Amino acid sequence: MRGRKGAVIAAAVCTAIGAMAGMPAAGAHGTNHHKSHHQRLNSQDREFLKSTSEGARFEVAAGMTATTHAARDDVKAFGQRMIDDHSREAKDVEALAAKLHVRVPKEPSDEQQKIVQLFAQFSGKAFDCMYIADEWTDHENDINEAKLELAEGKNRQVRAFARHWLKVYKQHDEMASDILLSLDDCH
Repeated sequence: MRGRKGAVIAAAVCTAIGAMAGMPAAGAHGTNHHKSHHQRLNSQDREFLKSTSEGARFEVAAGMTATTHAARDDVKAFGQRMIDDHSREAKDVEALAAKLHVRVPKEPSDEQQKIVQLFAQFSGKAFDCMYIADEWTDHENDINEAKLELAEGKNRQVRAFARHWLKVYKQHDEMASDILLSLDDCH
């Protein structure tokens, strides 16, 4: 009898704590889908969504700078491609995050904003060298983050998103690499 009374008290305490936290009581109808939905989202998934949202917005802002500050047409075209592709990525990650009830930033990180401000202080060949070198490094990092999501993420939708965008990151990385190798004025 004592064990049963303890179980009843424990259940009542859990229900009370859940109610205080705004959670439905255990066994309430309609909670299994919501609960299992969030259990499949781990910290890696959440971090990937956050980082991707910031990164996509950084790419758009940096690309806009490239279209006005670059000397070479291929650098300007690369900047426009970053605007086009990463604008789609920003919309996609925002929609996925909303569906999964995850809040994501709507602007680049503070560090990324400072980099865009730094880019804006240069033009011509100096801009081309700095921007494309940064883009190559940034897309190498994007590739690694997507691979980490595929290895450690739990949510199938976030992993599918990472798988799709990994292909795009690789294309961008190759484009940046080709341009970087063709820049002969960088010291």
